[in-house]
Amino acid sequence: MTILIADDEKFVRYSLISMLKEIGIPEKSIFSSVNGEDFIKQLKRYSPDIAFVDIKMPKLNGIRAIKRGRKISPYTRYYILTCYPQFDYAKQAIDIGVSGYILKPVSPGELNDIIDKYTDVKRIQYKKINNEFENYINALSNKTISIGSGEAAYIESQEFCGVIIFFDSHSDELEKAKMQVLFCENLRRAVEPFLSRNTHFAFLTLENGNLSAVIGWESTANKNETDNRKSIILKKIVEFSKKMSNTELSITLFVTSVCKGYVNFMEQAEKLNSFSYLRIIMGLGKVYYLKDISETESRYSLKELAIMFENLTDSYNSGNYLWFLETVEKIESLLMFSKSIPNYPVLRAIGDYLRFSIGLAGNNSDVPSAFIKNLKSFGAALLYKKGNRRTLQEGIISHVKNYVKENYMSAPSKANINKLDNPARVTANHRHETEL
Repeated sequence: MTILIADDEKFVRYSLISMLKEIGIPEKSIFSSVNGEDFIKQLKRYSPDIAFVDIKMPKLNGIRAIKRGRKISPYTRYYILTCYPQFDYAKQAIDIGVSGYILKPVSPGELNDIIDKYTDVKRIQYKKINNEFENYINALSNKTISIGSGEAAYIESQEFCGVIIFFDSHSDELEKAKMQVLFCENLRRAVEPFLSRNTHFAFLTLENGNLSAVIGWESTANKNETDNRKSIILKKIVEFSKKMSNTELSITLFVTSVCKGYVNFMEQAEKLNSFSYLRIIMGLGKVYYLKDISETESRYSLKELAIMFENLTDSYNSGNYLWFLETVEKIESLLMFSKSIPNYPVLRAIGDYLRFSIGLAGNNSDVPSAFIKNLKSFGAALLYKKGNRRTLQEGIISHVKNYVKENYMSAPSKANINKLDNPARVTANHRHETEL
């Protein structure tokens, strides 16, 4: 909250500043003017939430100053300061939209009541404005309205910063959904006090289901104020990510740069979202900025490795064990023969990812051969964990048939079928049945 005091009496200014500090308003949020013209300049600079204006000032009296000021800062609540119980300018004050007038000397109780009333009213107003912003952002993302349509057009002139939020957990989908809802509810409550008429916050679901927290602000608003609010909201996102991360859940953040306009922001957000797999090798539970992510993405071998482990997770979660084992072999080939992949800390980061994504604990070796051995053991144990042997064998046969149709029917041959023997652990009888 920012407050502007306009009074040519030094004692009055200092008294008001002192009382405002006593009721909890930071001194850096209180500004003062000594005459009407200076008041107009300060309005342009700070767009305060509340202005206390002396009715009789040099150069420009209070009524005229407020009348001009409302055009410059229409959302400011104006209060007139006067020494006279019978206020001769009452009708004029009402006509220009003054919120009230206060008799000098002002008491701390009067100021406190004004601040409390303002806080309650603005909290409701800001929440309504923010809900509209969130609705517009999601409607634009879902392509149910266009950027130039009606009231949503103002969004294109705003500046944006976003955080792509990745939740990694091997808990079931219902439990993961509960974690995400809890995160959003807690963060929304924590951010609410820092919203304003110029600073907004929203959650946005991206195309692949990942969540983005969006901060938007008016480009013409006071830069110091918006920078401060944006910084606090970003800190809150990081704070709650760390607070909710535990042995069952890891939260990783990709932060966009400041973007001018909704279209530019969405382009960058979608780009970062498409790089989600890079967290696998960069390390979970951390905050990454565009520069860090772009540097990692440019390293082809690391990018390739990250995609392989993302495929490994997908194969595990979909129950496609042949795909799982085949992916392990590709990973082994890349790790054993590529000299451009630093074994440590990349393998440590991957081991951490596997623990959260598929529940593979203890694979923290930074030696490629040991790392791959653990993966193969995990895959083998996984196969035999799913029911009795007959069900398992039938499942393997079904997987092999589907795999052959998808990958080898263009040139079917025994040589191609033989490629499946090792990863699937298929016996001769099973191979014969598959060929049929």
